[in-house]
Amino acid sequence: MTDHVSTVETIPVNFAIGEAIEGAVAKREAWAAALVVTNDAQLTDAAQGLRDITTTAKKIEAARVNRKAPLLEATRRLDGTFKPVLDRLKIIERDTKQKISQYQAAVAAAKAEEARAKREAAEAEQARQRAIAEEARKRNDIEAAANATFAAEMSVPPPMPAPTKAPGLVETSRWSAEVTDLSLLIVACANDPERYLDLLLPNMPALNRLAVSHHGAVQVPGVKMVETKSVSVRS
Repeated sequence: MTDHVSTVETIPVNFAIGEAIEGAVAKREAWAAALVVTNDAQLTDAAQGLRDITTTAKKIEAARVNRKAPLLEATRRLDGTFKPVLDRLKIIERDTKQKISQYQAAVAAAKAEEARAKREAAEAEQARQRAIAEEARKRNDIEAAANATFAAEMSVPPPMPAPTKAPGLVETSRWSAEVTDLSLLIVACANDPERYLDLLLPNMPALNRLAVSHHGAVQVPGVKMVETKSVSVRS
């Protein structure tokens, strides 16, 4: 396979803030440090200064976006070049994992069935030997009873066989929860809040939308509508 190398364009990036931007910000900082708002005239001045700060911030942000644009475009082009081959690898990785999981599940099921049959056979043998021991005790045949009891104790079910492993293959199990009946979960939380209440989280986006649409004039049990004021300026 031959690697194809193309010429990469040189992208000039100016990382310096510049005297103009530094000066504009320093000017606003000095103004803000000296600002005092104790009367209507000073309030008007503060509002005008706030508009100037907003305008300055917008201009600086626009400069940042303009400088960053070539880098973003180069990144998009590079991502677009690699994405198709990475997507193809993800597909075959997914398919390979699926085939491995299917095989391992089939082997595990077969081993579980084999273990079940051996366990039932061992339990049946235990029952048979215990019956023999009981009959021997009734006949006062101590030796026969002891031998049968020992045989029953030795007829233990085999352990579950270990799962099939391949070199370099790591199998992990991840547990997750699925809510099958929300109403039952809510009842459980209400009946035993100390144990279950932290399993419920309020839907804050929905509650906030409710507060906004009703301007706070709505009542929901256990919820308080809060008004937060802020100051902004119109351009």
